[in-house]
Amino acid sequence: MALTSSTKFVNRVPWVRQAMSEACKLSKTVDITPLHSIPTWTRELSEYEYYLLAVGSTISEFLSSLEYLQHTSYYLNEFRPTKRQREAGITHYCHIQYHTEAFIIRAASLYDRVLILVDAIFHLGIDSRYITHDIIVSNAHIKSSKILPTLKALKKIVDKYRDPRNTVIHRQSYTDNELRLIAFYSILNQETDEEKTYELQCTYMTKRYVADKQKEIAEFYAKLEDKLFTLFTELAPYYTYNCTLLQKLDSST
Repeated sequence: MALTSSTKFVNRVPWVRQAMSEACKLSKTVDITPLHSIPTWTRELSEYEYYLLAVGSTISEFLSSLEYLQHTSYYLNEFRPTKRQREAGITHYCHIQYHTEAFIIRAASLYDRVLILVDAIFHLGIDSRYITHDIIVSNAHIKSSKILPTLKALKKIVDKYRDPRNTVIHRQSYTDNELRLIAFYSILNQETDEEKTYELQCTYMTKRYVADKQKEIAEFYAKLEDKLFTLFTELAPYYTYNCTLLQKLDSST
């Protein structure tokens, strides 16, 4: 069985395991509402404790998003409609379009989560609502760090889905020439009285489209994962430095 994104990063990047372990242990002792999205603390947190929880939470959110992105390829290939779904008109075309749009949105949004992660590691304290590429790369701490080239490389990988994401969210459903033809055949296959008139065309085009889309996702994910491992490796000394600094500050107060 293939390793999940979370398992890979925890196994290959030691500080990620450490950060999540520290955050988990601390959360158990100070969080009285662990199932709520906005926690309530049993006491006031120190700056160091706040840093541990912020970093651990951000890593967890990021790795979960990465896994959801990775899963899209499997969802695309698994269409087994129930009787109720068929009666509701959920076709293979609907299934493909839904998961293709989900992939586009998640792929384009992933870089935003990278920037939020960088903000947390460097302890910049920028409100996540206002974090953008320009804000992060123009920050003095980031400009003097070693991660800037990797950030720009990640942005370049993800940017191909930026415009399609904006189209899906703000204007119209995703489509392309092949998907449009599948939609035509799918509708005609449901409406025609001639048995199997369009079924073969629809089935052939659907299988080819899914295979091509899975290849596209796999190639994108491989490039993305490679750069993300580079970034996480480069982030290690900054996490260690801030932990040490904040611990000293806490002990001196």
